[in-house]
Amino acid sequence: MAEQKPEHNDDPTETQSTTPAEEEQVEVTEAATAPEDAELTLEEEVERLEADLAEAKDAALRAQADAANVQRRAEQDVEKARKFALERFCNELLPVVDNLERALEAAEADEEILKPITEGVELTLKSFLDALQKLQYRAGIPAG
Repeated sequence: MAEQKPEHNDDPTETQSTTPAEEEQVEVTEAATAPEDAELTLEEEVERLEADLAEAKDAALRAQADAANVQRRAEQDVEKARKFALERFCNELLPVVDNLERALEAAEADEEILKPITEGVELTLKSFLDALQKLQYRAGIPAG
């Protein structure tokens, strides 16, 4: 039997023993291309950072718009609450106005003894109506 010798393989992926001079030449070649790789990496890093900055600016603008919307909604809610509270209060006063008007109708008699009371009820009714008008509440108030 003949002894088999390993065949010579031209495949560059195979590990080959290199001399120190060849290793130095490979390192010099890699060093020459390294700045280009680093430059590309820096350019890519700059692009990535610029994209991150744009996203952060967009997020900040959205957050600012959301905060403005929340504030606007809160102001609207407060205004609605104020309006409905005022309306409810005025609706509670309307029966008082009605009772004062009924008292004036009942006191239309020309009795001298009722005149001061009638005048007091008229002034009270006028004060109530003026207060309701100042509050810009017109529902249920007869014109005239």
